Parts: sequence; structure tokens; C-alpha cells
Amino acid sequence: PLGKAAEPKEGWTDDYLEPTKTACWDTRFMNGRAVNLVGLDSPNFDFPPDKPTKYKYLISKEKIEETLSFFPKDSIEYYSQCVGTMKIGTMAKRVLTRAECNRFKAQERAQWLNEDRTRIYFVDAAYGGDRCVGGSAEFGLDVNGVQVLELQLPKIIPITVSKKIGKEDFGAEDQIALFVRQDCDEEQIPPSNMGHDSTGHGSLGTALAEHWSAETHPIDSGGAPTPRPVSADLKVLDEETGMMRPKLCNEHFDRLVSEFNFMFRLAVLSGQIRGLPDECMEEFCARRWDRVKDDKYWVEPKDKPHQDPRKAGFKQRMGRSPDMADWAAGILEMARRKGFVIASVGKEPAKKKVDDWYAKEAKRLDDQRRSRQLQGA
Repeated sequence: PLGKAAEPKEGWTDDYLEPTKTACWDTRFMNGRAVNLVGLDSPNFDFPPDKPTKYKYLISKEKIEETLSFFPKDSIEYYSQCVGTMKIGTMAKRVLTRAECNRFKAQERAQWLNEDRTRIYFVDAAYGGDRCVGGSAEFGLDVNGVQVLELQLPKIIPITVSKKIGKEDFGAEDQIALFVRQDCDEEQIPPSNMGHDSTGHGSLGTALAEHWSAETHPIDSGGAPTPRPVSADLKVLDEETGMMRPKLCNEHFDRLVSEFNFMFRLAVLSGQIRGLPDECMEEFCARRWDRVKDDKYWVEPKDKPHQDPRKAGFKQRMGRSPDMADWAAGILEMARRKGFVIASVGKEPAKKKVDDWYAKEAKRLDDQRRSRQLQGA
């Protein structure tokens, strides 16, 4: 809307895109006048860089450095928070773009440092209409000593209304459980490294426990975001302690589904995703995002009927469900539960470091998970 309201009478030509100094022009909209206040033209940059910031309420070198420490220089976040000029490539807010995937080599194969890798599995369950997607991935150190996650090509799990094996009838949950068990056995993936979408499908966990193991991870994408760190390098000042600490997902995202989708985006921008299938990338590139109340990140819902297409869900807008992207987001969530850490975004990722805070959180979550598992007779 701002791009429409501020459009110059001559249109968005190169003369108006990305000015480096504050500029004014006549607009097409209601014969108005636009004033483009360029962030990098702030009066704070008129003073020597070694002097304290004079105008605290205006953008400063500290804000620029803080943003660039987490987001790349050509990102939507940098342009919206620091520059404030029109950039056509950032007008459509999508979880990912093809250019970002190419730049950070998300579709290339991983070049592993050694055989020390963790294999995981995730299934995005569906019992009719949407596709039931399952598949594996693995993470470890690449030849540069960076922790990366490589996705394998996912599979569509076939489901029939009722399947008879011997004298027994197997419903959808049983069929998924048996398929997943066979797939994981072939890839030597233990049940403790397998996750499944439990949103509205709690009975799948029962079927997996009956046919395989109670050690699998039910992952519910509904509800509030988690209190885990967003990234290893996104810090905020804790008002209670006065110390810098990792920013938490429940401070950064509005819902858990937004966290799952945006964490995948951050993993791509950190250069830590490999082997991203085409269909997964296309669905991420089609899914919208925005900032909402308290400056939190929002990702459009998967399924939300609405007469206004701008307020409808992905499924209503695109005519299909983002099953492949949901699977990819789920496999990353499973990797995070098993120790995968998203590092620096938009620059060369730092090597994984041992951090007592992260180790304690991992142990607490593992203890919590074990305490809630069903115990065999």
C-alpha cells in the first residue's frame, strides 16, 4: 500500500529507487507529495563515528551494526529497519526467495567433513485431501567445519480407506506408522530421531507406539511459539539482569507455525541448509509473511477460509496445501530437538561452540520428554 501511495507520477523508475539522500517527489495518488526519509542519511552520520550518538531516537551506526550482525545487507529486514527506500525485489514478503536459496546454496549437496552425522525423520501427517509427506535428513559438520542440515527427497505416503494385512484391518494411522517404521528401519534411523505432526492427529502417536515405539516425537505446530533461542547470534538486553542474552522465539514470533517457517528461512540465510527439494522451495517462496503487534513475525496460516483473499490462508490463495514446505519445516524442528543450532545469518556461519546455556536447555528438554513417554510393560 505504501508503494502505491508514494508511487511517483513517472512510476518507480531508477531515478526513484533506492536514493542515498532524503528525496521528495510528486505522486500519482491524489496529486500528493512524497518525502522519502532515507535511514542512511540520518543526522547521526554527520558526526565522527568515534563520537557518542547524538540523536538517540534516530537511526544510528549502532542500529546498522546490530541489524547487519543478524541479517544480510540485501535482506528485507535491512531495508525496512535501516534504509527505508523502495526496493522492488523486497516488495513481496515471502518466507524465501529463489535468489536467497541460490545465494546460500540451499539446493546444493553437502560436502561432509566426516561420517559423524545425525540422521532424522519427519512425517507431515494427512488423512485425506492433503498429501501425507514423510522423509529423512541428516546434519553434521561440512568441510568448512560448519554444521549443516541436508534434506533428502521426501516421499508421499500412500493411504487407503482401509487396508487389510492378514486378517486385520489397518486404518490411516496404522498405515502411516507401518510405512514410517519400514522407512526408518531401512535408513537405520532410531525412533527417538523420528518426529511427526500431531496437530489434530494425536492418534498417530498411539499407532506409532503400538507398531513401533513410544520414543517418537509428537510435534504440534499449533499454539504459541517456544521459549528457545531464535539463533546463536541474535541477542537482546535483558531488562531484569541488564545483560545480553539470546532472543527467544516467543519474543520474536506470533505463533508456533510462524516460528517453524521462519526458522527454516533463518537456517537458509545462515548457509546451513543443503539439498532443498524444488517443490519445498517453491512453497516457501509462495508463503507470505508480515510483522504484526509487538513487531513479531507472522506467517500466513495453512488453511483459513475468508472472503477477502488477502486474509485467506495459503490453501485458499494458492489452491493447494504447502505440504512439502511443512515437511521441511518439521524436519528442521526435529533437527533442532536433536542438537542442530542455527548460527550467524547472512555471513559465514561460525563453527559450533559449546555453550553451557544451550547444553542445560537441551538436557532439560530431553528430561521433560522422557518423563512423558509411555513406559512399556
